[in-house]
Amino acid sequence: MVGEAVPWLLLASIVGAGALALFRLTREELRQAREESRRAAAELREEVARRFAESANALTDTLTGVAAQLKELQEGNERKLDQMRQIIHERTAPTPDVPPKVEAKAPPKAAPKAGATSAKAGRRIGNTRPAARRPTAIGRSIRTRPSQSWPL
Repeated sequence: MVGEAVPWLLLASIVGAGALALFRLTREELRQAREESRRAAAELREEVARRFAESANALTDTLTGVAAQLKELQEGNERKLDQMRQIIHERTAPTPDVPPKVEAKAPPKAAPKAGATSAKAGRRIGNTRPAARRPTAIGRSIRTRPSQSWPL
């Protein structure tokens, strides 16, 4: 039995040494993968930071341009408003050598008396209504007989 145990011990020591070598190799590969992952993450952070800085610069340039255009538009509007005020002032201000015109009001026309006759149409003027028409609830007149041809 002792002779048979030696190959097993030898085999166990060989397997143990192989397992130890495999463990060390795996450990080294994992260390290299972690290092590579750390470098890739650092590069990614740098790239993201650079892109953010570029975007911020572009946005700043755009906002600066918009602010300049807005200021230019405001100044243009102020100039136009001043011109309009000047024109209105010139048109509405009285001139010193010509006095302002005072228009005389025409006397109000007298209202025709009820029962008076119009000269043009020969009709009566006033609050008289034709006998064949009567007012409706909404103020329109309706015909009382269909044969009448009065306008509505």
